Amino acid sequence: MPVEAAVVTYKARLERFESRSERNKFYRGLHGYRRKVRRNDKVYEYEKPGLLGETEHIKVADSAFIIEREHLEKFRNYFDEWSGKVESRIYLITLDDNEMIEDGC
Repeated sequence: MPVEAAVVTYKARLERFESRSERNKFYRGLHGYRRKVRRNDKVYEYEKPGLLGETEHIKVADSAFIIEREHLEKFRNYFDEWSGKVESRIYLITLDDNEMIEDGC
């Protein structure tokens, strides 16, 4: 059964970010992060998943991934928030499950 999907690519224009912390905010919002905090001889680990962590996806490259079209709007909104600093492109595609299984994907 064919799956309606989208290939999303992006390029972060590092020179357009005001600071490293602003750039990290973009990447953390997209990819998520883990943080370890030591307090009173104990270690606490926090994990925030980010947009990709909350969405099933296929990583194609460092700055490209495939998602189902039903999730496309939240990614459009996220990249719109960062317009001017991050350039993104979306390509609509149809995946055939049978082809993916035969190719070993």
